[in-house]
Amino acid sequence: MLLLLFALALAGAATDSIEILYARNEAAALASHCAGVEERSRDLQCRYRLFPLTRDEALIADLPASLPGGSARDLALLAGLWGYRASISGFPGAMRHGMRSQRLMEEARAADPDDPFVLLVDAHATLFKPRIAGGDRRRAAGMFASLARRLQAMPDPPIFAQEAQAWHCYALDELGDPAAVPLCRSLSGETTPALFRAIAAGDR
Repeated sequence: MLLLLFALALAGAATDSIEILYARNEAAALASHCAGVEERSRDLQCRYRLFPLTRDEALIADLPASLPGGSARDLALLAGLWGYRASISGFPGAMRHGMRSQRLMEEARAADPDDPFVLLVDAHATLFKPRIAGGDRRRAAGMFASLARRLQAMPDPPIFAQEAQAWHCYALDELGDPAAVPLCRSLSGETTPALFRAIAAGDR
């Protein structure tokens, strides 16, 4: 626990309760915390973080198609949620949901291309989309590396820098790039939150 508290004090460590529970891979605690969330922005963040941990399709079953007046962050999170829905859908649903996700991401980038959540969701989409739909692992690796540097330079980052580093490691490993080895090893210690340590170790 002392090591974890030390890690949270490092540069690039998020202090948001949703992000901390997600980083710790504490799905039940995060679901309990999110049950009382009412604000739209927090609800979108909860859904975006809970779905990968729980695969609960109810989290992505009632998504709005658009978000008039939404912030860049909220538009990006909604884009990510539609991306999740695309990933579990068969044809033609996957194409329809994927196009909706892409349109929302374009709106998010137009609103604020430098928002950390915009950069994170965009990098995830670039990593996991089929190549025919714009997926590119090499480009995604660069996006995660850039995001990690940005988060490390922020005094109060909304996302853990180690999350971006873990996905950078993942992307490089998928490419068979030897640069993955030292990067993934650097995330193997107890100061790396559990979820990001698992990603770096290949337990995805």
